[in-house]
Formats: sequence, structure tokens, C-alpha cells
Amino acid sequence: MLASLILSAALAAAPGRSVQAETAEELLKAIAPGVTIELTGSDYNLYEVQEFESAYVKWVQETPDDTAQITIRGVYGLTIMTKGDIPSRLLASPRDVFVLAFEDCTKVELNGLVLGHNPEGGECFDGVIYAKNCRDLGIYDSDLFGCGTTGLNLDNVNGLIFDHSTIRNCNSSIMNVYDSKNLKFSDSTFFQNGADSGFDFNGCTGVDFEDCIVHDNNAGGSSLFNVYRTEDVHFLRGNISGNSGAGLVSLPNVMVFEGVDISKALVGSGD
Repeated sequence: MLASLILSAALAAAPGRSVQAETAEELLKAIAPGVTIELTGSDYNLYEVQEFESAYVKWVQETPDDTAQITIRGVYGLTIMTKGDIPSRLLASPRDVFVLAFEDCTKVELNGLVLGHNPEGGECFDGVIYAKNCRDLGIYDSDLFGCGTTGLNLDNVNGLIFDHSTIRNCNSSIMNVYDSKNLKFSDSTFFQNGADSGFDFNGCTGVDFEDCIVHDNNAGGSSLFNVYRTEDVHFLRGNISGNSGAGLVSLPNVMVFEGVDISKALVGSGD
């Protein structure tokens, strides 16, 4: 059975070609190295596709009580993009899974998408995008929305571009990033996230924010930028205002602000 599924996926999405996908099943079956998947439909609830696996799509269940997580593994050069003018939505109906999860992938691009749990709002127990042991990821013109716990959860990622995109309404934090480097966030907006923390960087280096807007987030008892074992973090231009938390940066000497007014970064500051 598995062999036939792998063959079917390989025939549907030969490397180096574009494939149009109108349904969630067509999307999952098209995932393979070197493929551009053009989404022509509106909503794609990936968890309505039952038990599909291929060489690159796995259902990962850590314990018998966990909901199985759809995980994309080992692809190189995959692009998932909206075909038309109205962004396609990638959705997850279970509240305890990431909407998209990547492991051991290189050169993956998401373009023009809306990603979050369905229905929007409420309470969730996992985030929007998870990536582990990946290189050269790109997220462009996309909207990551909560109730997911966090917009991005990155572990050992080398190379990320997050451009003209948004993380909003996540119920725990904006992002949790571990042991990663060469991360660039540009012309992006982060707002109305959090209750526990904001931007969490642990063991990271080479983090750049350029022309980003950060407003109305709640870092709880943590600093808005919580940095641990992290160096070389820059925030250039943009705007930081109206946020709440225990402070702006947990270790101020780690982070450099240039061309941005931080006097009203936190509620009550700069008055």
C-alpha cells in the first residue's frame, strides 16, 4: 500500500515542475523535491485527508494519546504558493497540532498563504509553523494567525527569510526559536500575540529585523525580546509600540536598535 502511495505521489509531482492543487489531498500528494505547488482553491484543511503518507509526508504520533502530526520530511526545493489574487488558507482543525511541520528540509518556500487553526479563535495547544533541522526557508506575503500558541517554532534552522508577512493573535508567544542562525524578518508585522512571552531566542545568532512593526503584544512576565545564549540581534527602523511585558530585552547588550524609537515600546514607557 505504501509503495503505491509513493508511486502515485511521484507521478503527480515530478521534480522540477509545477503542479496545481485544488484540494488538501492533491496538495499533500504533490509534495516532493523540486516541485512548485500552485494552490487554486480557497481552504485546505490538511487533517481532513485521512492516513495519506508518502516518502515526504508522514503522520507522527509521539504517544498513543497524541493527535498525529502531519510532517513534511526530507524535501529540497519545495514551493507552496497561492495561484490567484486571493490567498489560499492552509488550516488545521485539531487544536493540538502545528498547521505545517517540516523536518530535515532545505529550500522550502511558502508564498501568499494564510495559515492557522480552524475555526479561528478559541484556544489552541500548538502553533502555526514548526521547522526542525532545516535550511534556507522562505515565508513571503503570508499571514500566520492564532489561536495557535505561537506563530513560528524553529529548532536548528539555518537560514530563514520572513518577508512582508504577519504573525497575529497567537495565544502564548510570537515565536520560539532554538539553536538557529541567519534569520531575517523584513517588512513584517507582529501584533496582538502572547500571554506568556514575545520573541524567544535561545542559542541563536544572526537575527535581523528590518522595517518591522511590533505592536500590542503581551509578553506576560517575560521581556518582549527574550534572549538567552544568543548574540548578534539587530532591529533596524520600523516601529515598536504599545506592548506589555517585564521589559524590552532580557539582556540589553545582546540586541541593537537602530533607526527605531523604543521609548514607547512598552505600555507606560516614554510617558
